Amino acid sequence: MAGLPRAHAATVPRWAAEGKIRKRNHPRKPRGSALTTYFDTGLITKWYILEADTAAALRLRGQFKPPLHLTPLHRVELTVAWQHKVFRRETPAATVAAALGDLETDIAAGLWRMPSLEALIDVPPRAEILGRRHVATLGTRTLDVLHVAVALVLQASTFVTGDVRQATLASAVGLKVIMHRGPRTKV
Repeated sequence: MAGLPRAHAATVPRWAAEGKIRKRNHPRKPRGSALTTYFDTGLITKWYILEADTAAALRLRGQFKPPLHLTPLHRVELTVAWQHKVFRRETPAATVAAALGDLETDIAAGLWRMPSLEALIDVPPRAEILGRRHVATLGTRTLDVLHVAVALVLQASTFVTGDVRQATLASAVGLKVIMHRGPRTKV
């Protein structure tokens, strides 16, 4: 993926300049079709915009063969989150523009599988059911509930995230959870 070998940054930290991001250091072979796996937006962000734990996120990503699921929910959340990074002066606008360009290139290259809106028609009622059953006890936020609902509707068996509440919900509904254990950053 255009955004995966290196994430964009205005200034590259020493560890990235030393090539630690570019190394293919995957202890395991890719796990097969990633269409059984749903990745959270926070993790996808780290593949396109350089953050403190981008190298670890890229290693985790390398364990799954493309194509990956990229839903309309992902696209909206990525766009808004990345623009918030510009607003908060965490990331230059040019970096976000380059990352968005890489995302579009990767979509065109077929590295992302985009389900149709018709395939996602059951997401709102599924999310409402999840909300009624789990939010009062888990404290899960709306976007987290929506992502888990999308994963279920797409029949994913594995959910990859760095968000503890989201992981707890995914586990509660029977998804295998892989936690990305990097420093917590704002998406």
